[in-house]
Amino acid sequence: MKRQLLCWGLIFIAVFITCGCNETNPDGITKVVPAKIHVTVGGSPLAQADLQLVGEGDLSGVAVSGQTDSQGLASLTSVKGDWVKAGAPLGNYRVVVQKQQQIEGLKSMEEVTDMKEEERKAYHAKIEAARKNMRLPFAEAYTSVKTTPLTLEITESKEEILLNLEPVAK
Repeated sequence: MKRQLLCWGLIFIAVFITCGCNETNPDGITKVVPAKIHVTVGGSPLAQADLQLVGEGDLSGVAVSGQTDSQGLASLTSVKGDWVKAGAPLGNYRVVVQKQQQIEGLKSMEEVTDMKEEERKAYHAKIEAARKNMRLPFAEAYTSVKTTPLTLEITESKEEILLNLEPVAK
């Protein structure tokens, strides 16, 4: 009987601890709502771009981010320490957009090591030239919290937020 009582007691404590974890928001965060952002450049979806929302005041310690899919749609997630929650806290944010550019023709380290010296030099020159010629499809100002002109407000509205970035003139 004592053993059964002890077992049930331990189960109750485990359930209580598990259910109580991560349920409360950090100080200053009143409510977190589901949030989706649709990002376009000149009206076309911006795929595989990283979004970071930077808040002020109580929101300054919360990392709010997402990555766009092939249709330019990103679902946001918020993180502060061990606290992780889908969505974003209500409030105003500056938006930073970054996108990794892919270089075509990259080879593995093994493939490069197997090249003859002349081939290797030509390969490295080609890759370096490709890196120098890489251009973002949008203005570089969007890539820094200090220069981004993008701002938005997360409200309780369930609608997607549309961000249309100006394309870079070619």
